[in-house]
Amino acid sequence: MPNRIVYRREGWRDVIANGFTVEHVRLVAQAIALYLKENQLQHNRLIVGYDNRFMGRYFAEEVVKVLAANEIAVYLSNEPTPTPVVAFAVKHFAASGAIMVSAGGLGAEYNGLRYIPEHGGMASGAVNSRLQQLLAEVQRSGEVPILTLEEALSLRRMSYLFLRPHYEARLRQIIHFPLLKEAGLPVVIDPLFGASGGYLSNLLAEAGVPFHSIHDLPDPLFGGLSPEINERNLQQLGAEVSRRKAAIGLANDGDASHFGAVDRQGRWLSPNKVACLLAWHLLKNRKSNGRIVRSLAASHMLDRIAEHYRLPFVETPAGFEHVSAQSLQGDLLLGCAEDGACCFGGHIAERDGLLANLLLWEMCAWEEKGLDQLVEELHEQFGDVSDCRFTVPLKRKAGQRQKPLPLSVPAQVGPYWVADVRESADLQLLLAGGHWICIQPLETEAKLQVYCEAADQQALEQIREGIQEWFAEAAI
Repeated sequence: MPNRIVYRREGWRDVIANGFTVEHVRLVAQAIALYLKENQLQHNRLIVGYDNRFMGRYFAEEVVKVLAANEIAVYLSNEPTPTPVVAFAVKHFAASGAIMVSAGGLGAEYNGLRYIPEHGGMASGAVNSRLQQLLAEVQRSGEVPILTLEEALSLRRMSYLFLRPHYEARLRQIIHFPLLKEAGLPVVIDPLFGASGGYLSNLLAEAGVPFHSIHDLPDPLFGGLSPEINERNLQQLGAEVSRRKAAIGLANDGDASHFGAVDRQGRWLSPNKVACLLAWHLLKNRKSNGRIVRSLAASHMLDRIAEHYRLPFVETPAGFEHVSAQSLQGDLLLGCAEDGACCFGGHIAERDGLLANLLLWEMCAWEEKGLDQLVEELHEQFGDVSDCRFTVPLKRKAGQRQKPLPLSVPAQVGPYWVADVRESADLQLLLAGGHWICIQPLETEAKLQVYCEAADQQALEQIREGIQEWFAEAAI
């Protein structure tokens, strides 16, 4: 019997040629096929996409072979495709869902499979739990029917589909490209060698907008870095922006679910700060409306923005799947998770880093200001905040999610008293002065993910030092 495969909120991910093998890919594909059948979703075509990772198309074709053998017709993307593009295609083609072969921002040694439901958003916890149950059954039986690609084609259970033009057409409807051209603000684009390569550059070249791109060609090794949005990975983008005297630098992670930005001085801007700018742009410039939804560990500045504009505001548990579920209820302006990933009303209930980047640049063009100027005005209007995210190793094996967390709550963290404690699967400490901490066990690694937001950088450093002292005493 193969090693147990675990299907989580981000689907199934593992190291290529270790856990992520052809045999295991077929097992997961069969579990998804069974889920589609038991929910009467097998009658519409399913979309299968993949990103730039090593053998991504090969693994995607293995998925197609299994689905076709289950009499489920499939559209296979004919090129590496970002996750938000695949999610958009689900809605655009009224598909029964999609399977995305990707590991997001993880290192090049990883790949993964994730089911995207028929609504184009993230699968709920209930759906993921059912997929895990079906996967366990498939692993026990080992029964996976399979066809060749030639058989799937001859039976008309497979066809190729070019998703890019349909998604780009949608972005042309949303973004004011003539405004970007008129403003003439130069930008540097960094896809981090991922699946978003060519998307922004093609649209901007078509619109006559000045830009320069780096890391725009596909590389399954991602230039030796993990294709994750963080300050370290965007250092080269920052240097290029400064050298070219560009107004802004924009980046996407490996599958374009996430976004990153640097200002004209080449300074990194946290995705949570960008999310606040995006909300402000949608309200102030675009005159949009709707609910602001954030997870409990996303920036609380969004609360102040919602209050200022007298908008409904919703806080969800940590995890983008909860934000996505709120998005599906409608009347959404913006949804934001703890890592800064965003979805937008009237679009898809999935994270879209490409649209986020274009909206941020549109804000710069609309106001004819650099990103640093916009951040300064944001702080003047809604107050300053500084945030950070870091991980702490645990003395346990990966995948052994601990409930409750192996921590006792201190009376204070650094110089700040703990005013309130909120504990569920995660632990949130609300501190005196409006600062807060959220601690989340990672599912795939033996680590704690720590999120922190404070009123200024000095307070943030004090709290971070206090967290380290707390953890050292707890000996986790």
